[in-house]
Amino acid sequence: MFRPPYVGAQKPYYSTDDLKTDLLPSYNPVDNAPTLQSVESRFQRVQLDHKGGAIGRYLHPVENIPDYGGDIGSRNGDAALRLMLNDPIADRTFALIAYLQYGIDLYHMALDGHIWPAGGGHRPGQKLPLVFSAVMLENQDMKDAVMAADFLHEEKLAGVGRHAGITIYGSTEGYGFETWERKYWVSTGSA
Repeated sequence: MFRPPYVGAQKPYYSTDDLKTDLLPSYNPVDNAPTLQSVESRFQRVQLDHKGGAIGRYLHPVENIPDYGGDIGSRNGDAALRLMLNDPIADRTFALIAYLQYGIDLYHMALDGHIWPAGGGHRPGQKLPLVFSAVMLENQDMKDAVMAADFLHEEKLAGVGRHAGITIYGSTEGYGFETWERKYWVSTGSA
């Protein structure tokens, strides 16, 4: 069993028997990939990520979660990619469980009303562990929450441009998205 979420009043148990490891890809290794042991050690302890702003950054335990959101996003992406390399499933299991625990905690943070708003690079990175956990646990409630998400940084800082429907990076709320889009197309010579 996974440990119950560390936030909120709901403390459901998620079973490791529900893992859909057959859905994990088995890609050939790449140079400089993190080790499975490093992925496990980065995620095996509680990832205190339930407070926003400066207070949230101050709460991040320095040994297991980066201070800055951009670094959290990179770390989360690297871990997910590492779990998709072609090691035997038995070798990936402990790192996978540690990573999915973070996704479970994030899901329950969201249920408890926590958000990861837009704001430059301060809060990205939570969507991938949420999606990864929802798929690996084949949990429809988690999948539905991610599909309907309006509480994630990633939902606020990527938008579909009006020119050719191409997704571009830039806030769609309050940061002058139309100006960013115009600058994007002028810089690419497509406007």
